[in-house]
Amino acid sequence: MFAELRSWLAENREWNRVHRDTWLGYTVAAPFEHTPLVQGCLAEVQKQCVNIPFTTSERRWPREQVVTLELHLAGSDLTVFLYPGTAQISSAARGELFWAEEWSYRTPQEFLGAFSSALAQEVARLGSAAAKGAV
Repeated sequence: MFAELRSWLAENREWNRVHRDTWLGYTVAAPFEHTPLVQGCLAEVQKQCVNIPFTTSERRWPREQVVTLELHLAGSDLTVFLYPGTAQISSAARGELFWAEEWSYRTPQEFLGAFSSALAQEVARLGSAAAKGAV
């Protein structure tokens, strides 16, 4: 029993060490600037939505000195929310489709990979629905 506990604690310490070292600076930005994580997610949206226009609205939070983004994909009910350490993809009809925050992933690359995959799935769904005339 104690060997299992020691093993779990060691794995947990290692996960936390890697997380701390790789996430350093990814969720922090100058006041009212986008974090590197938000910039990475926004770049992914721009890359995958080349043929899908989207509108962007920015909200400033004076107390926290952060800025959040809300992206609406034209011709769909999809909205992408980007916060300093969180990303969300939602549909008015289907609810929350993807939610990720910093502590859900060991590295920023894992986070961005999961976000990219979820976004690609929704963009493909939009494409197939548009081809069928259902968007």
